[in-house]
Amino acid sequence: MAPPKLDYSSSTYLTISTKIAPESILPGPSSPSSSFSQSSQGSSQGTELNTTLSYVGPVGQLPNEYIYELPGVPSSNPPAREVQDVKKWLQEKEGIKAVEVMVPQMRNRRHFEC
Repeated sequence: MAPPKLDYSSSTYLTISTKIAPESILPGPSSPSSSFSQSSQGSSQGTELNTTLSYVGPVGQLPNEYIYELPGVPSSNPPAREVQDVKKWLQEKEGIKAVEVMVPQMRNRRHFEC
């Protein structure tokens, strides 16, 4: 299976480590995307969090590690306020061990000399 194509110019991606199946907490393979509205309590602005999370797939062969996409929120450093709010909201959910924002990185190529 080929790794998923990720477009960091139009979306932000999160890796989520869980103790339970992702569809028990978030949209999963049976539900490709889900919109939710969640009060972002603790936010300095106290605003409503309205966004869409889309299940992308597993992180390689790792068990209980999944990639989710926030479409329409381009990756940035530091992450956008909306990304920080979603990350905090997810970390408070029971069964989620860790949430990390994925950062695009170039792979180092090995150079062999003959």
